[in-house]
Amino acid sequence: MTGEGLNRKLAAILYADVAGYSRLTGDDEEGTHRQLSAHLDAVSAVIEGHGGRVLHFADDAVLAEFASAVTAVACAVDVQRDLATRNENLVEDRRVRFRIGVNLGDVIVDRDELYGDSVNVAARLEALAEPGGICISRKVLDEVGGKLDVGYTFVGDKTVKNIDRPIPVYRVDLMPERSGRVIGDPRKRLAPSRNITLAGFVVAVVVIVGAVTFWGPKSPEPPLDSVTGSAFPLPKKPALRRSKWIPKDMSRRDRLSLVGTDSDGGKGDGSVGGIVSWSRGCAAVAAG
Repeated sequence: MTGEGLNRKLAAILYADVAGYSRLTGDDEEGTHRQLSAHLDAVSAVIEGHGGRVLHFADDAVLAEFASAVTAVACAVDVQRDLATRNENLVEDRRVRFRIGVNLGDVIVDRDELYGDSVNVAARLEALAEPGGICISRKVLDEVGGKLDVGYTFVGDKTVKNIDRPIPVYRVDLMPERSGRVIGDPRKRLAPSRNITLAGFVVAVVVIVGAVTFWGPKSPEPPLDSVTGSAFPLPKKPALRRSKWIPKDMSRRDRLSLVGTDSDGGKGDGSVGGIVSWSRGCAAVAAG
C-alpha cells in the first residue's frame, strides 16, 4: 500500500564493493585502508565525471545514482578500466578489485537517499559479479543496447536474497573485440531459427514456381500461316500431288496443266499460279 507524501522517481543505480576486503584488511589493515581510500576517491571522480551522484559510502561500498542507464554503465566500465591500470604494479594478493552492479528501476527518495527493491537488486547484482567485473539487469541491457564499446554475456535467471522473482543477469565483457555482442541471451536465440525458417520458405516457393513453369502445360503454338504472315492465304484444300487425280486418257497438255505448270513456267506448289493451273486441269477433266 502506497502512503501519501512518498517521492518516487526512475533512476539507474550503481553499487560497487571491494572483493575480498576482509582478507585484505586482515593481512594489512593500514595499508589496505590507504589503498582503499585512494581507490574510493578515484571512483568518486569517475562517477561525478559521468554526471552521477554518490549517495553514500559504507565501509568499502559505494552507492551512486544516474539519470541514465547508459551513463551508469559507461561509468562502471571506466571505473573498472581505471582500477585495472592502478593495480598493474601491485602483487596479485594486494590488488584492490571492485565488483559493480547496475540496475534500472523505480526508487523512493527520502532525506536525499534512495530506497526500494531497485536499490536492493543493484546490490545483489554486485555480489554476482566477478572481481573487477560488472553485472547488469535486463532492463539496463535493453536501454544500453550497442551504445558502448563492450559486449554482454547472459549469466542466467538468478534467485537472490530478499527478491521475490528471478533476475535475468548479464555480465559486461570489457574486451573491445566483443563490442556490441550479446552472448547466450535466450531472447536472441530464436532470431536465427526464424530467419532460417523464412529463408527456407522463400526457397521452397521459388522451387515450386520454377517446377510449375518448366514442367507445366505448354501454350499451343500459333498456326503457321499466322506466324509467316503470308499476303495470300493458302486454300484449305491441300495442293494435289502429281501421282493422284490424273486420268489415264488425259492429253499430255492437260496433264502438264494439272500437275501445276502455270503461265509463268512455275510448278504447282500451292502458289497462286499452281492453284490456277489446278483449276484449269480439273475443268479439262470435266469437259473430257
